[in-house]
Amino acid sequence: MRETIGYLLIGLVVASWILFFIVRARRRRVPRAYPPFPTTPGGVPTIPPTPAPLRDLGQPRDIGWHPDPDHMSEQVYWDGRSWTARRRWNGESWIES
Repeated sequence: MRETIGYLLIGLVVASWILFFIVRARRRRVPRAYPPFPTTPGGVPTIPPTPAPLRDLGQPRDIGWHPDPDHMSEQVYWDGRSWTARRRWNGESWIES
């Protein structure tokens, strides 16, 4: 009789540990808020273009391409007077938009 109760208690402890880890694993999953980016045939994710117009990012020191602080995969071109172009990195090369 004592052996049966012992096996039952051991079974309950093992079952509770398994249940604990299952619940813990489900809580760690983060639901995806947005659909994933589409990918190229090579498997590189493509980044959708941003609809925001070029904005004033301040006065840079040099003429040329500068990183956009709001979009880390994009750069904007300063021609000495204004921001005139934008390009984005697609994983392999820069694409001007």
